[in-house]
Amino acid sequence: MIFPDRFIALAEEPGLIGSIGEWVLNTANVQSRVWQRAGFPDFRMAVNVSARQFRDGGILRALKVLLAANEVTPGSLDDFGTGYSSLSYLRRMPADRLKIDQSFVHDMEADALKRTMIKEIIHLEQAFDLSIIAEGVETCGELAFLAENGCHEYQVYLYSRLVAASEFERLLRAG
Repeated sequence: MIFPDRFIALAEEPGLIGSIGEWVLNTANVQSRVWQRAGFPDFRMAVNVSARQFRDGGILRALKVLLAANEVTPGSLDDFGTGYSSLSYLRRMPADRLKIDQSFVHDMEADALKRTMIKEIIHLEQAFDLSIIAEGVETCGELAFLAENGCHEYQVYLYSRLVAASEFERLLRAG
């Protein structure tokens, strides 16, 4: 398995990211609809989108078509502050949620600058009246710091690593 931070950059170089990105968005939308129909409507799915997809245009239009076709509710702006999004996108994007990238969360217990940046991202989220989710939480200390500072949603590697869709559905059914 190649993680998105490496894969996206590799796919952008030869110009493959557009078609791959469309396939990923479509697959995620179809899977989300399958889970909704199976009785799991109250979960969120985040999809990594390349900066190139934003620059090339059409991503919002394509996403709206996919969401409507699959009857899926939108609302996640991924990897805030890592170069894949910027403050200017916050003004233009119909987002209601920001995700703090794992690069900020990783080792934040030993890095005062990262903790300050996370506090300011949370403050910015509150100013824009957005929800926030932190990615890659791996320690109880990271979880506690985020909660104390107003971030109450997490992608928590502390409890589970990435799993395949079939394993995720099994976990959903198990409660």
